[in-house]
Amino acid sequence: PLKPVLHHILGNLYWQYYQQNRWTIMNRSKPVNFENDSVNTWDLTKLVDNTIKQYQLSVEMKDSLQRTDAHHYLDVIEEGDAEKQLRPSLYDFLVHPAIDMFAAYEPGITRPADAFVIDDPSYFQQWDKFMNIKLETSDTMSLKFYALKNLQDLVRFHSGDVQRDAFIMADLKRFMFVRDNSVVPDKDSLYEDGLRQLAANNPDNKFTGEVIYQIALYHSQLAWKYDPEQGDKYRYEKQRATELADAV
Repeated sequence: PLKPVLHHILGNLYWQYYQQNRWTIMNRSKPVNFENDSVNTWDLTKLVDNTIKQYQLSVEMKDSLQRTDAHHYLDVIEEGDAEKQLRPSLYDFLVHPAIDMFAAYEPGITRPADAFVIDDPSYFQQWDKFMNIKLETSDTMSLKFYALKNLQDLVRFHSGDVQRDAFIMADLKRFMFVRDNSVVPDKDSLYEDGLRQLAANNPDNKFTGEVIYQIALYHSQLAWKYDPEQGDKYRYEKQRATELADAV
């Protein structure tokens, strides 16, 4: 399929244009009384809206994209460092950068009163429950919503894989995104519990080492909170992090 790739390229071009001209775009007023069909005159809301649409259109044909082996496109893509089994289909090739874009930044656009917020602890549930959560919002300009929705679709796609490499890394990506953006008070403990279960479910896969590394990194971050004057809380977190890292 060529059309999804073209949508992806156009969405990427729109986003690059925004990044390179951010301050100019944010100060633009909404034009009136003329056909506003050029990106050079779009205000922030219109640019973000069109970027979302292009990225979403790029992954809309899920069935076809998921059946298309990514190696057919090696002549027109720049290969990164990721191992090939982590991007086995054209869908993987398109959806990962879309998720990265949605997850990276939330532009300062006017949001509705019922703006989408990651405030549900169920987003930390194991994959079989997470992938069946009904995700919906009236906040059509929320990049975080589209990131979460595409992560759900990605986890669902790889949930039945016999070879678990792509699934493990997709689910890890989900946990990391939810923790980074959740407003749930106990998100850190939910995050660690989720990663430990993910690792326990896939003990013999080499990519489980990355999951354990992220748990170790979490404990290393906790170690910075240690204050001898406040008691022993966090005192042994660096030791826990080291033990976990050594086990990888």
